[in-house]
Amino acid sequence: MIQTHLLKAEPPYQIISAAGQVGIQVATLIVTEDKSTEEGYQIDTHSHPVVNYGLKTLEENEEETHSLGFAEFVSPLQPEGAVWNKVEVSDVQVIGLAGITHKISLSNYCKLVPPSNIGHGKPVGPVWDKHSVDCVFGLRWGVSRVGIELMTIKDDEFKKDENGHIIVTLRSDCPANVPPLVMVEIPPQKSGFNGMSFLFSLFGNDDTDDISQCAANITQVLAALFTFFTICKGVVVSPMSKTDKYFKQLQQIAEMVNKEVMIYF
Repeated sequence: MIQTHLLKAEPPYQIISAAGQVGIQVATLIVTEDKSTEEGYQIDTHSHPVVNYGLKTLEENEEETHSLGFAEFVSPLQPEGAVWNKVEVSDVQVIGLAGITHKISLSNYCKLVPPSNIGHGKPVGPVWDKHSVDCVFGLRWGVSRVGIELMTIKDDEFKKDENGHIIVTLRSDCPANVPPLVMVEIPPQKSGFNGMSFLFSLFGNDDTDDISQCAANITQVLAALFTFFTICKGVVVSPMSKTDKYFKQLQQIAEMVNKEVMIYF
């Protein structure tokens, strides 16, 4: 027998994220299934978040709404009472409190991006794929709907070349029993940005000649993150070392990315 119970949350409500979604948790749907047998008592319990997709206070003050910048393009009227039936409470990340938390940093934003299953359970960092890239864009709308804007980083906090373009490096990463990966690194600056990196699969569909999807993923992620979080002249990508096992492929990827990414700046 299955029973359900709705446990309402108390304000201030938590802003949560899971699987590339962002919402304001207003309740928890508790689902209990009795699995008792003659051998003993046993129940199976699941707790699913119930969320609102918008912060209604955004519509209370029109002047305040427009001061949020990007939020002026997002309707304050969003669906309410959605059950994340494929997400358990233990799976969510809490990113703030509704009406209290107003900004999110680049590093915390990237932590909300769902990784692929590549390397799952192995000593390798989260690997992003095409779905992850789509979520990088989708999360922009998600956080804005709940009243959170992005924390701008000054471009002089990054390492730049002589043309004023932010430097991004590529290197291969080949952990055991995992397809070759590309690590995209935004180097740290001594008196500014602390640096960060993310991983992509080097080849597409086990085809060692197909690097087009990897290049497209890197292009879109760099374009999104730098246009969302900075006001800069552009980005330049290059392999970190000529001795890299996959230097030829990384050089090709860098050329493809550099050709396309500047369109966004």
